[in-house]
Amino acid sequence: MTRNACICRDHRLLERAFEIADGAMMELLQSHAVRCDEFGRLWGLVDANGVEVATLAEADPAVIEAVGWLQERELCEVIKDPHGEAVVLLEVDEPMVS
Repeated sequence: MTRNACICRDHRLLERAFEIADGAMMELLQSHAVRCDEFGRLWGLVDANGVEVATLAEADPAVIEAVGWLQERELCEVIKDPHGEAVVLLEVDEPMVS
């Protein structure tokens, strides 16, 4: 295998690894948060016991990690409103079914 072929293969593997990690963090957020809209874009925060919380700092540690990853990848933002903080997913492939 040539050096360029190795680089191309490594690049494809890296892209796929990021896709898998992005998907895992999306699923983690969605399974440890409360959906707040019909499109699956807005998520309320909960602690490790499933109790709603007002800030990301109070959220389930798994959610904090997922949100950190997704923010770094520019796939979500944390927004603030009078009731506290929530997570907005910037990329949702398809509407989620209730």
